[in-house]
Amino acid sequence: MTTKLPHVAAAITVYRPDMILLEALIKTAASSVGRVYLFIDGPTGDAINAADDAMLRAGPAGCIHQSKRNLGIAAGLNTLCEAAIRDGFERIIMFDQDSEAVPDLICRLDATLSRLVAEGTRPAAVGARPIAAEGSGTKAPRYHARAAASGNAVPVDFVIISGCLLNLNYWSQIGAFDEVLRMDAVDVEWGFRAWSHNCSVWVEEVSLLSHRVGTGTIRLGPVAFPRQSVDRMANYVRSQALLLRQRHVPIRWKLRSMIYVPLQIGVFVLSASPALATARKLISAGRDGWIAGGRS
Repeated sequence: MTTKLPHVAAAITVYRPDMILLEALIKTAASSVGRVYLFIDGPTGDAINAADDAMLRAGPAGCIHQSKRNLGIAAGLNTLCEAAIRDGFERIIMFDQDSEAVPDLICRLDATLSRLVAEGTRPAAVGARPIAAEGSGTKAPRYHARAAASGNAVPVDFVIISGCLLNLNYWSQIGAFDEVLRMDAVDVEWGFRAWSHNCSVWVEEVSLLSHRVGTGTIRLGPVAFPRQSVDRMANYVRSQALLLRQRHVPIRWKLRSMIYVPLQIGVFVLSASPALATARKLISAGRDGWIAGGRS
């Protein structure tokens, strides 16, 4: 039987969901946490159809927020974290709407976070290790270990949003997710910011979470990354350019991005049609991100 954690909430942002996956996720989360919070990112008819909206409101989610227009994952998660704090929760676990979480995942992450707190490591977040969802053909992210492990937990630069258990006390100190980024690199930027505030971020190596990004993988030699729409790729390029101007982002990450992102752009353009229009859009996105990074 799954243990109920009354001090933990769950947060899920919703935009044009696969309702079978989302309903299963809500059911799993509701069995383990004190409350499930949803953020529908846009109006009914766009972000979600009316029938699915009604189904969610009649289901086990304890609190549903909805925006009048699409704001992005960062804004949605900030809204849900603030709501959880007002309602007295100490921790919140975040999921993508298509995540496939096993019933005891939240309990394992909560136990690891408590142990790290007791060890004095100032853990801001502990995440599950992402693996590519079966049959998805996608590529799961890999993490850079910053130091030696503590048990099954490894300190890393960041963990992805899905399957990330936040310590809300430290979240308040570090600050909200950067809404200028909207979706891509929200977790990367916040992870580096957590470290700059003398907090830590960890991945629990034995806690696995199926993860999907895009509709497959684009490969050319050593370059491999998720196959996504042009708009989503443009958002990725913009976000990575923005990070280049953030003081708390390490030089090693910036150097990597300056080499790897142009390679990704080149490979993506070769696979796109029309190629010239795609190249222009991605270059423009990078320029916009660089400018935005100077303002933030």
